[in-house]
Amino acid sequence: MSNSTTNTQCPITGTLAVYSGWGANQNNSDPDKAKLRDIQHLFNRMTLGANKMDIDWALTKTPAQVVDRLINLATEQINGVFTIPPPGTDVHKWADKRPGFDNDMMRECSSPYRRQLLVKKEWGQGLIGNNNPLNPAYPPNNGSKTVLDQEKDRAKRFKYKMSWFWSNHFVVHENSTAYGNSMVWYKHLLVHNALGNFKEFAMDVGLSQMMLDYLDAKLNYYRGDPNWEPNENYARELLELFTMGVADGSADDYSLGDIEQLSKVFSGWRDDPYSPSVAKFREFVFQPNLHDWNTKTIFGVTYTPTPDPSLVLTPHSTAWPQNLGMDPNSPAPSGCGTTWAYNRYTPLSDSPYCFKGDKNTFEIKDAYEEYEKVHDIIFGDFTGPEPYNQAEMDARKNRIAKFICTKIYKNFVYENIDSNGEAVINDLVNIFKVNWEIAPVMRALFKSEHFFNSSVLGAQIKSPLGSFFGLLTTAGYEFNSDYFVTKHFFSPAHYDQNDPFGYEIKSIPFSGTATRTTYVNVQWACWGIGHRLLQPPNVAGFPGFRTWINEFSFLKLGYELQNLFRYSFNDSRISTQFKIRDLLVDLSNNSSDPAVVAQKVAEHFVLEDLEAEQLERAVIAFRWTIPSNYFDNGTWNLSYDIGWTYNQYKSLLSFLVKQPEFFMS
Repeated sequence: MSNSTTNTQCPITGTLAVYSGWGANQNNSDPDKAKLRDIQHLFNRMTLGANKMDIDWALTKTPAQVVDRLINLATEQINGVFTIPPPGTDVHKWADKRPGFDNDMMRECSSPYRRQLLVKKEWGQGLIGNNNPLNPAYPPNNGSKTVLDQEKDRAKRFKYKMSWFWSNHFVVHENSTAYGNSMVWYKHLLVHNALGNFKEFAMDVGLSQMMLDYLDAKLNYYRGDPNWEPNENYARELLELFTMGVADGSADDYSLGDIEQLSKVFSGWRDDPYSPSVAKFREFVFQPNLHDWNTKTIFGVTYTPTPDPSLVLTPHSTAWPQNLGMDPNSPAPSGCGTTWAYNRYTPLSDSPYCFKGDKNTFEIKDAYEEYEKVHDIIFGDFTGPEPYNQAEMDARKNRIAKFICTKIYKNFVYENIDSNGEAVINDLVNIFKVNWEIAPVMRALFKSEHFFNSSVLGAQIKSPLGSFFGLLTTAGYEFNSDYFVTKHFFSPAHYDQNDPFGYEIKSIPFSGTATRTTYVNVQWACWGIGHRLLQPPNVAGFPGFRTWINEFSFLKLGYELQNLFRYSFNDSRISTQFKIRDLLVDLSNNSSDPAVVAQKVAEHFVLEDLEAEQLERAVIAFRWTIPSNYFDNGTWNLSYDIGWTYNQYKSLLSFLVKQPEFFMS
């Protein structure tokens, strides 16, 4: 693939026409390998890797059937209807916006850091997948699973991959607020909207507690001066980073005046981490008397919001939460050093001028109608009654669709765009701008002959986090059998299997062998490379592609990946060793030739074919420390000694994860 801004050496040809079948575009004399590469490519882009169960399942279907199945399940389509939970629905055990000082959390001495970590553990597990076999042969396991269970897990991996993509679009930083509940709520918005309606997505994000904190929209307090200067931070990024792209002076561009007027729309919307009640899906906190209800002009549309006359709109000083001291109902456990977390506060929403509810709540509905109107104007969907210019609306609609579809193309196809890519993007734009639904865009792209062009395979670069999570997926490591979210999994008193966050109950004494917590290991390994989930370098997010690669980071990442499977799976559960042995038997057709086994393992974990010299070194690595005569006289085979086989596997993977080809996706 060319490094230039256009793919002149390796053009990505093809259109959005549906791809005919596995291996059809691959110039490979081995049809089985051509099919394998296509399946790996699709799963690498839709998720973070393909395990052996994924490959075997995909081989029973066409590419279009695989894409349709995963997207249908990921969007929860029932009889063709995209289901959206109504406001006020508790759609996820931890999806509600819990109070910042939730008693259930605090009595277990759970710090804000720990709550944030629990969210990221669950997010990481969603990206890796459960990888549960249909008929587990080795204990411990999660019981027998059906084909539908496995399909749902693949769809979940895809949906979480999409949510991860959007987290690098609607960017926040976990440290923008001290309250882990804010991040719980934000992560839910990303997952829920990942394949939904993009305009609704943007509206959900703009009033989320996390974004109100991160980009300062909550700091807009109107106090009666029509010439006041609001905080423009979020409004600017809504246009520049989230919808329209960088201002370029074109006819469909935005102005400083548009940003200023748009900023006033966000006045009065608040975050409230102190509320004692739970904020459900699409519920908000709003203070009408701090909102600017004056006439505004945005993109040439002049309108005046009309609040209900019964609302109290006289500006006054903000009612800030007050510290009420220690909560007598939640004494700190002995030895807990976070007694500050047990203080009680008056919630902001207890103020007689501040209200919490959905968009139909009496005190909120008028401001939310303005919020919706403004997004209709931005997205080119406005139909009056105020005067507007239809040509400008159409141009803005096309610009937003082009900006988002270009970003999708760069992330899921290739960073650099040639004329063929431009044509495909324009076709995606025509799909997207009809009603802003994300799923049809992804469906058309992933099913297309353009996506499966041979130049696309291996043309992207895995991120550090993607390398870790993808390695666990590709190896088929099973959730809570081979990798773990909590070190107390095997003590039922410490862990509820139905709790996706692996919440550890700290107040119960623990005596037993601890397991390794995989996400914590991954997070610390990636910290030194500068890639931690929800800790972007700036509001533009992680730059991606090749930007993370340098002499230090490449060697560091290979070393940390090696440590992950060398030391994270070495406790008393020998089931992992047997499952890996079975994987090697399956991949190599139970070959007793180390060269065959090494090559088949390399083909499974590395999308690009290794050079002959690399394969020779891979065989040396796989031979490990076993004397040569065991191979020469036929003594050795994959079932000879489980300890030997597992160490050979780890030695081989230690070599593979340090090869440049491993990071090509």
